[in-house]
Amino acid sequence: MFNDLPLDIKLNIFSYLTLKERIGVQRVGKQWLQLSKQSMVDIRTLVLFGDLKFNENRIYALSLLEKGAIYVQNWYQMELVLQLCTNAKSIFIYGWWEWTMASQMELKEYASKVEVFYSECRCISKFSPNIRRNGPLHVVMGSLGYLNLPAFDYESQVSVVHSWCTSGRLKCDWLFDDFLCLLLRKECKLNTLIFHAPIMKLDGIQLPLLKKLEFRIDCINMSDVLMEVSLKSAKTLEELKITSADEVCLSIISNFENLKDLRITCTSKVILGNWSEYFRFTKLEVLSIHVEEIDLTQLVPVVLRNPLLKVLDLNSLRTPLKANVIKQICDNCKNLKSLLLNNQQKVSDETFLHLLELPKLEMLCLQSACDSDINFYVDNVCQFIRTAPSLRVIETISNMDILKAMTERAVEKPHQTYFCNFRYKYSPELYPRNLFTYYPNSPYTEKDIRKFPSCHYLDYFDWKRIPIRKDDKSPVDVEMFFNLYGNL
Repeated sequence: MFNDLPLDIKLNIFSYLTLKERIGVQRVGKQWLQLSKQSMVDIRTLVLFGDLKFNENRIYALSLLEKGAIYVQNWYQMELVLQLCTNAKSIFIYGWWEWTMASQMELKEYASKVEVFYSECRCISKFSPNIRRNGPLHVVMGSLGYLNLPAFDYESQVSVVHSWCTSGRLKCDWLFDDFLCLLLRKECKLNTLIFHAPIMKLDGIQLPLLKKLEFRIDCINMSDVLMEVSLKSAKTLEELKITSADEVCLSIISNFENLKDLRITCTSKVILGNWSEYFRFTKLEVLSIHVEEIDLTQLVPVVLRNPLLKVLDLNSLRTPLKANVIKQICDNCKNLKSLLLNNQQKVSDETFLHLLELPKLEMLCLQSACDSDINFYVDNVCQFIRTAPSLRVIETISNMDILKAMTERAVEKPHQTYFCNFRYKYSPELYPRNLFTYYPNSPYTEKDIRKFPSCHYLDYFDWKRIPIRKDDKSPVDVEMFFNLYGNL
C-alpha cells in the first residue's frame, strides 16, 4: 500500500518518521532511495551497514541507526547510495555482508576525493558456504564487537583506513588491500592507519603524514611499516599501538618524539632486555603495556618521565606493584584519570591512601584484588569510593556494599554516569538512573556471563557515553558500549 502512494506524499510521511521508522520503510518500500534522494547530495559522512540478522550483537546496529546510518541489503543498493552521495568525503562500511564485494573496484572513482574510508567487510561468503554453521562464524563476524570507537566517533574529522583481516581458519585468495593500496598511491588526506592484515604491501606506496598508527593483529612486516612511517611522521605521530615488542620495533618507535598515546600488546607475553632505554617519551597521556612479564624497575622511570599521564593500563602484568611503587606513581602523575591494576591481588590501607592523592582519578580497576579478609577489603573499597573526589568507575569483585557506595555517589550527582564494572544483575527501578553495572540488562543476553571488558578497551572513556536512563524501568545494555572482541 505504501508503495502505491504518490512520491510527494511519501516524502511528507517520511519527514515525520523517526530514524528507526525510516529504516523500516526502507526495508519494504521499493522507492526508499527516492525518499532520501533530496538530502543525500548534502551528505558528507556516509555510514552503510549490511545484514546483521546472524549477528549476536544486533543491538550494536541500532546505535548505528540512531546515528543516521543507511541500511543496504545488497551491493546494488550500496552502489545506488554512493551514486547519490556525490559529495561524500567519509565512507564507513559496517556489518555482515552477504555478497562478496567482488565489485569493490567500482569504488575506484572515490579514491581521488575520499578523506575517510573505513571497512570491516570480511568478504568470505563466496569462499566458505558453510560459514554460518561452523565455529569461524564468530571470528568473521566478531568485528562488530570491537569497532565501537569509530562507530561513535565517525562525525569527528579522523581519517581511518581499515585493511581486511584473514583468519587462520579461513582459506581465501581475495584480499581487501586493493582499495587501501589504491588510496595510498594517490594523494590523500588520511592521518590514521589501522591494520588488520597480517602483511602490508609497501610497493609503490607513499604513506601520508600520520597522527595515528595501529596494528590490531601481528603483522609480518611490522618493523618495515614502522620504519616507513618514521621517515615521514616521526614528529607528527601521536598515537601508536603495536603487537610486537622486539628490539627492532622498540628501537624504531623511539623516533616518534611526540607520542601521546602508546599501547603495546605483546603476543610473546614478555619484554626482554633493557627496553626502557627506548622509552624516552615525555609527553605520554596514555600508556598501556599488555604483557605478563616486564622488569618493573625499568617501568617506574618511564612512568615518572611522563607527568601528563591520564591513563596507565598495566592490567596484564603478573607481578603486583608494591605500595612504594604506587606511591611514586601517585606523587608524580596527578593527572591520572584511569588506573588499571588488575594484577593487584592484595591492596593495603597504605595503597588506598596513596590513591586518594590522585584528584582526577575517575576509573580504578582492581579486578583481581581480594584480601584474605573479604570484609576488610570491601570496607576499604567503600571508604575509597566515598572519599575519592572524582571517582565514577570501579572495577573489582561483585559486592552489594560496593554497589551501595556507588549508589550514594550517583544520587549526589544525577547528571553524571556512574559505573560498577562487575557482573551484578540488578533491577533498574531500584537504583538511580545514572548508575549501571556491567552485567547485561537486556532479556536476550541474560544467559551470557561475559568477561570484564577492561582488557579490551579501545577508548578508556567509553563509559562516559553510557546514556542516563530516561525512566526507572528502561533497560540499558551496557555491553554494547564496550569493545568485546576478546569475548566472541
